[in-house]
Amino acid sequence: MKVVNGLADMYPYLEIEVRLVAWYGSEKDTTECEPLLKNNSNNITIYFAGRQKYSDFTGQINETDIFLDLRKVTFENNHSLPIKLFYYAALGRPVIFSDLKAVRRDVEVEKFGFFNRSRKCGRNNTANLKLSKRSVSL
Repeated sequence: MKVVNGLADMYPYLEIEVRLVAWYGSEKDTTECEPLLKNNSNNITIYFAGRQKYSDFTGQINETDIFLDLRKVTFENNHSLPIKLFYYAALGRPVIFSDLKAVRRDVEVEKFGFFNRSRKCGRNNTANLKLSKRSVSL
């Protein structure tokens, strides 16, 4: 949400709709994440989608402008290629993706998006953004 809030602060005229495809693994996760979802700029609307069936997920991502996929750097995440990244690329929309070893090695993300080099991504979460005006240069 820090990334989304930063975008909202830089472009206060944008109406940003965030669809989170994420879930809480524990009560601790819920306690840590809920405040982050509530303290946002006025131009942000958040929809928490939770776990999605494949058909629902693909329908939702088709309606978005920017994809954020921020993953905790673990051995598994660092050595796997997430299939969602290829869906995002096929739709031709920009992505902001965690800087993971396998992704950097095998996918030219710079051609259609950006790497997030922060190592402080707490969970595997996806945020799909719908922007009301398309005049933002990323």
